[in-house]
Amino acid sequence: DVELVKTRENFYKVRVLGYDYFDINTNKITSGDSKSIAMWLLDTNYDGMNLQPSQIFFPSGGCKLSKTLRAEIDEEKLENFTGNESLEFKAEAGQKIAVKIIDTRGIESMRVLNS
Repeated sequence: DVELVKTRENFYKVRVLGYDYFDINTNKITSGDSKSIAMWLLDTNYDGMNLQPSQIFFPSGGCKLSKTLRAEIDEEKLENFTGNESLEFKAEAGQKIAVKIIDTRGIESMRVLNS
């Protein structure tokens, strides 16, 4: 569902392919695909307690976001943050990387990876 891809020495990207969440109606773990992700956040130096995103992504694009915020958004810059793959970042060996996913219903899930 979330993979850490090494691009070069001490540099990585994260790919979000989907997510898992606990469905209270069925009492089971259910999976969602990347099409139903509203937003995902990446903390490239997670301390184990506080999520401090260094990158935030809106896979469905910025038009909904700009309407919601009632603001002008630079579409060219936003394009870098609309997919399911992060920008490249540096991480030392063993560094924790957290990915928090929020789906279109507001359900949150989080995954912690080690570089």
